[in-house]
Amino acid sequence: MIVKTLRASNFRLLEEFSFEFRGGLNVIEGPNATGKTTILEAIGYCLRGKSMLGSQDIDAVSFGKDSFYLRTDFDQTTKSRVEVSFNGRKSVLLDGKPVRTSRALLEAFKVVTITPNSSLVAVGPPSHRRELLDDTASQISPVWSAVISDFRVALSERNLALKNDKPQKLVDVMTLDFIALSKKLREARLEVARMINSFMEKANTRMDFSPLHPIEIDDFARLLPAERARGMTLIGPHRDDCFFVLDGKRVDKFASTGEARSVMLTVKIAQADLISKVSGIEPLLLADDLLAELDRERQEEALKLLSKYCQSFLTCACKTPEGSYNLIRTGQ
Repeated sequence: MIVKTLRASNFRLLEEFSFEFRGGLNVIEGPNATGKTTILEAIGYCLRGKSMLGSQDIDAVSFGKDSFYLRTDFDQTTKSRVEVSFNGRKSVLLDGKPVRTSRALLEAFKVVTITPNSSLVAVGPPSHRRELLDDTASQISPVWSAVISDFRVALSERNLALKNDKPQKLVDVMTLDFIALSKKLREARLEVARMINSFMEKANTRMDFSPLHPIEIDDFARLLPAERARGMTLIGPHRDDCFFVLDGKRVDKFASTGEARSVMLTVKIAQADLISKVSGIEPLLLADDLLAELDRERQEEALKLLSKYCQSFLTCACKTPEGSYNLIRTGQ
């Protein structure tokens, strides 16, 4: 899959813009506040149907406007274009046909994103690593994608029932459903962790995924008074711990800032390679400000890693090291 063109109206900093891209590495270079991240986010919006920054749709509308429109055209035989518009409600069209669920985009397009916050995958709380496992699982298996979606619904509904002191029979039914989905989700995460580790062996990096608690009905019966008091589910996959180990040491406990960024990049490349191998679709890489805080040698290594994919995008506020890539300048 190659993104050929991007067109947009009233999106973030850029009210009207159009860009053409090439296969391989596309470097978007320019001063801060000139729309580099906006371009990257617009591409991600079309491939995922939502912001890669985690913001709400309304926040992406240009100041003083009430709607935005995005369109990407592709150089591939199966899908040719995606359009995303927002005018109080969001609409996503794939080749002119409405997209009803995010799963349709997950099956059609594979994406790996790297943002300034991605180092939290290495050194942040376990929730960032659980999200990495779930994102990877969703992109390589429609079955796992459905399990993850169903689990999040089951967790939300059970928490609401506990908070609102719903009848015990209803909570019991919800608990059985939650247990079944929890076991399936843990199986998926364990398998994804094993596969990601196989791609990181040469870098002496691995993920240690260790579920904290068993998921059996007796455990929930024992914890029910505390769960009702706090209005939340206290055990399950949403509380599981996982961390990365580099050269035998926990990254979140002992890694330097540079080591954490290197581990993050190793993990993201492993994620991309795993998605490509299992799904048969090479992911598009979106890397925002990746070269910041890297020395010249690591910058050049990062460019080499990104250049090996069919298409990747990198934003950079600094002067990018010389290389074979398509350079797009902003702020001119």
